Amino acid sequence: MNLKSKILICDPDSQSEAMLKTILESNGYEVESAYDGHDVIDKIKTLEYDLLLASSDMHAMDGFQVCRLLK
Repeated sequence: MNLKSKILICDPDSQSEAMLKTILESNGYEVESAYDGHDVIDKIKTLEYDLLLASSDMHAMDGFQVCRLLK
C-alpha cells in the first residue's frame, strides 16, 4: 500500500499557491488548500496532514499565529 503524504497549503497569493500545488502534486504529494488561518485550523481538526505550508502574510491570522495555536 503506497500512501501519499498530505500537505496543506495556505497562501494569500493565489499564483504562489498554484505553483506550489503543481510542483508538489507532480512529485506525488496529495495537496489541499486552505483559504485563511481559520480555514487551516478547521481543516486540521478534521483531517491529518504531514506538512503545513502557511504564509506569514495571511489576513486575520498569519502562519505564525496558526502554528502557535496548533502547538
